Amino acid sequence: MSSQAPSSSTIRTDLIGTALLTAFHQLSDDSAHAPATRDRLILAKLAAREVDTLEGFEFSTESEHTRRAEAAIADFHRRTRPQDWYERLVKTYVSFNLVQDFLAGVASSESEVDARIRQHLASKDHVHYVLQALREALQADQQLTARLSLWGRRVMGETLAVVRHLVDSTPGLVDGDVPAAMSELTRAHSERMSALGLAA
Repeated sequence: MSSQAPSSSTIRTDLIGTALLTAFHQLSDDSAHAPATRDRLILAKLAAREVDTLEGFEFSTESEHTRRAEAAIADFHRRTRPQDWYERLVKTYVSFNLVQDFLAGVASSESEVDARIRQHLASKDHVHYVLQALREALQADQQLTARLSLWGRRVMGETLAVVRHLVDSTPGLVDGDVPAAMSELTRAHSERMSALGLAA
């Protein structure tokens, strides 16, 4: 007898939980590579929030859709290895915040996701941190700006490919118009890049 297919609600909560756990690892890794104590502390606090948000949030780490998401994320990280601190900052700025936007959309149609998680997904704290950390360096170095613009485009393409893969391989993950949802992710990304002074 075949096992019952998971509901759309189960899939959404599992993927939200998996993504928050992944964000913890990404921000923790950024903290470990930060060149200054101030940056390490800020990023460590941001990472801790991801875990704190998961308190009491039940999700499976063993489901097929969870494993599929983890494999896609691992492949993303293999394909986007940063060469320096600036690239690391931009990689997380692009990928972390685009995924947060995506998850916020998923959570908005999921009754099992409480207000605490919705509020967390709407946070712009990482955006504000990167703006402060990078703006001065970018304004002083046009070559760095050009390089990070190209890098940001590459990371954006890879991140959007992961999101699209998950949407296409997970029926019921997104309610409504998928192309419109992807366009909105791209629009918000372009605004963030513009705020940083980088071309999208």
